[in-house]
Amino acid sequence: MPIVVKQGQGKPDKPTDIRSRIRPIAERDLGGIKINVYGQSGTGKTTFWSSFPKPILALICSGGQETRSIVNVPEIDEMELASPLDINDVCELQNAEQPYKTIVLDHASAFQDLILTKLLGIDTLPAQMTWGVATREQWGQVSIQFKEYVRNLLKLHCNVVIVAQERVFNGGDDGSDTGIIKPTVASALSPGIKDWLNPNVDYVCQTFIRQKMELNTVKIGTKEVTTRSVGEGVEYCLRTAPSPVFASKFRAVLGTEIPDCIINPTYARLMSLISGK
Repeated sequence: MPIVVKQGQGKPDKPTDIRSRIRPIAERDLGGIKINVYGQSGTGKTTFWSSFPKPILALICSGGQETRSIVNVPEIDEMELASPLDINDVCELQNAEQPYKTIVLDHASAFQDLILTKLLGIDTLPAQMTWGVATREQWGQVSIQFKEYVRNLLKLHCNVVIVAQERVFNGGDDGSDTGIIKPTVASALSPGIKDWLNPNVDYVCQTFIRQKMELNTVKIGTKEVTTRSVGEGVEYCLRTAPSPVFASKFRAVLGTEIPDCIINPTYARLMSLISGK
């Protein structure tokens, strides 16, 4: 019986094809950063993403309330999502014309709800949702559709910011892992979507507000000692360091010391930390 060689098997005549696909990793065009930013309302999420390279397109799925603080910022367009399918149209526009340097989904928690309302055939969801609002199969469909739409966004050749509200996961909520011993804080998404999103973005950061701290240097004997004390006012922060409680993911140049947070975060400060400069 003759031996059948499947396509792709056997020794190629020339090695030139595979060599053309090999290149220095330093030459890779990453096409912008992909980041998931989550936090409570009023902690600076909108102010942070509005500092990203412009023009910016904000895909609004939250009623537009949180974007009022940046109405006077130039070169920011907005589009209210009427259907999850709008995401695909935006991706086609960006791929064809590249009109935007940054695209923001604000926010992913409401986008998940939008998918669910379309799936259930209703206009709005109850103000207080419970696990019984939809069947397990319907929640599964929400997860599948969310991943498909957001995956298309993350493939775009530009910066992509996925904004989300904040949620505490206690284990057992909405079918989440009952083996969780300690509460964890992450994006307010279903456990399946949250667990998919974090590995598929470059950065996961939490916005939060804390009491402003002041550095004080005192001389004890022949040594100067720096201490921290509570000052007046508050600081807007972006959590960057790894945490056993708060979802966090940060990539930087090898050897760069990652601080607990960036105070008054902006795109410029984020990139400075990423590049180690």
